[in-house]
Amino acid sequence: MRKFNIQIALCNILRHRLISFITIFGLAIGLAGSMFIFLWVRDELNFDHFNKKGDRLFRVEEDQPYSKGLFHVTVTPWPSGPVWKESIPEIENSCRITSAGSLLFRRNDKVFYEDKVMAVDSSFFRMFTFPLLEGDGLTALRDPQSIVISDEMARKYFGAEDALGKSIEINNSEVFQVSGVMKKMPSHSSIEADFLIPFSYMKKSSWYSDNWSNNSIATYILSGKGTDPEVIKTKINKVVKDHITQGNTKFTLFPFLKIHLHAYWGFGHNPGAIVNIWIFSSIAILVLIIACINFMNLSTARSASRAKETGLRKLNGAFRRDLVFQFLGESLLHALTGMILAIALVAAYLGPFDILTGKTFRESDLIAPVFITSALIITIITALLAGSYPAFILSSFMPISVLKSGMTGGTTGVLFRKITVVAQFIISIVLILFTIVTYRQLKFMQGKSLGMIKRTLYTFI
Repeated sequence: MRKFNIQIALCNILRHRLISFITIFGLAIGLAGSMFIFLWVRDELNFDHFNKKGDRLFRVEEDQPYSKGLFHVTVTPWPSGPVWKESIPEIENSCRITSAGSLLFRRNDKVFYEDKVMAVDSSFFRMFTFPLLEGDGLTALRDPQSIVISDEMARKYFGAEDALGKSIEINNSEVFQVSGVMKKMPSHSSIEADFLIPFSYMKKSSWYSDNWSNNSIATYILSGKGTDPEVIKTKINKVVKDHITQGNTKFTLFPFLKIHLHAYWGFGHNPGAIVNIWIFSSIAILVLIIACINFMNLSTARSASRAKETGLRKLNGAFRRDLVFQFLGESLLHALTGMILAIALVAAYLGPFDILTGKTFRESDLIAPVFITSALIITIITALLAGSYPAFILSSFMPISVLKSGMTGGTTGVLFRKITVVAQFIISIVLILFTIVTYRQLKFMQGKSLGMIKRTLYTFI
């Protein structure tokens, strides 16, 4: 019986090729759009989660009191990290991180200005999970003249030559030795750098200050296992009072894994970038609803013409459950075909999507368990919704009545399609208006005069 139902489903698809194509391809386009957004949302939610100690990592931040209220900043005093680690036993490790600015790198005849240069403490690789392809992370940044570079920069400056142990000149004045080559940092990392130099380098710059009232750098701490962050926060504020006698600045701990989506700065506690997740997730759901409504309407409209087929099959001894399984099976077959086509479309356009989002997605992301599970759930729900009308309504008609009058379900199915079509148009109009407004806002920001001329000044030392 199941084989017979599959044959009928395939025959119906081949018999009505155009309608079947429109139904399946329309669903596939909607599903593909939702999948693209799902990939982006999933990547955003997974930011920094590759760090093995991420659940114990915190960034030290400040709430500075002003007449308007508390002003939140994500920077700390220059000397604070080592002092906190030494004074507070609950802190397993600390690491200061700051941009070293735009530096001039030279290796023989290869000379470039580089912006992604970070000055970090030697504890960096003990706290964060950035694997080294060459060198030892425990000792890589102990020497003041050592430097760790990404594999991409190693190829840029050293070509096929082994970079480890080789020298590279910075600002035509200092020579650093490559003590490690790290794998390029993931695109879903809050910390981005192509070069890591010892934090001691910053003491030579005019920016450095031993004054605890000078807040300019990010300080991260690694809490001990099972330690309450509130205990550490209390002790941090107590240590600060020994160095800052005036002011009521309060130091807080912000979970490292929440920085990308929940970090904030300034007056008030705004929700952060998580708002973008809510917006795009809503858009994905609305696009999916439009695709499902379109699929359901086309399916129910076509199934109404099959009332006589249903009556004849009943007269020939078919049970209602057989008809229910047949209609649901046909709907599931259409939905599965649409889902497979959608996955193929997503795989084909991953390259342009990478350019659009500035991220890097791979075909392997499409076979991740969470992605496949979500796709199957959406397919089954769509198939059940689209196949419920013919399965449970048409199969309930008396065969004699259907064959005599040719009844096709009365006004119930027509009213249902009218309601869903109106809903579909409303959602489409809202999304189109949202797109137009967003586009015009972006064009305005890109074309609006700033009232000044931006210039970039390069100084060769």
